[in-house]
Amino acid sequence: MAKKFKLVGPEELEAVEVALKRSRRPRDRQRLKAIRQGILGQSTMEEVAEKTGVSRATIGTWAQRFREGGIAKVLATGFHQRGCKGTLKEEVKAALKKELATGRFKRTKEAAAWLAAEHGIKAKLGTVYSWLGKVGGVLKVPRKTHARKDAAKAEAFKIELAGRLSAP
Repeated sequence: MAKKFKLVGPEELEAVEVALKRSRRPRDRQRLKAIRQGILGQSTMEEVAEKTGVSRATIGTWAQRFREGGIAKVLATGFHQRGCKGTLKEEVKAALKKELATGRFKRTKEAAAWLAAEHGIKAKLGTVYSWLGKVGGVLKVPRKTHARKDAAKAEAFKIELAGRLSAP
């Protein structure tokens, strides 16, 4: 038979019950219910996981957070970082921003060449373009438009489209 899931003594149960009554977010209620089951100690981790609809490992993570920091840590967000960590160092970002402010680059290719010469960083143009955007770079020259574009027709289309979209 599996071991019962027991967190702490009943002194914490009242605080969890109060937090559960106050909480309106389904995410928080789910976590608090799992912690309450752990404090009561009547179910196994597998049973609590099944009742709350998460994995046993998730119940273990929530229990660990509860032991470390109480209810606040269980309900806290932001534990997981999204995406990969940036590869450009802060001092290089600052130098790139400074060079952008002086107007040194007209094209991404020039910025890539500067990064390679000054900092030994060789990156694809798409990556450099992304870095330039993150440090505040903007296009100096607007994108090209078609030679035969009629500005009056384009404005009329925008007005007509808005009317069509709002009509039933």
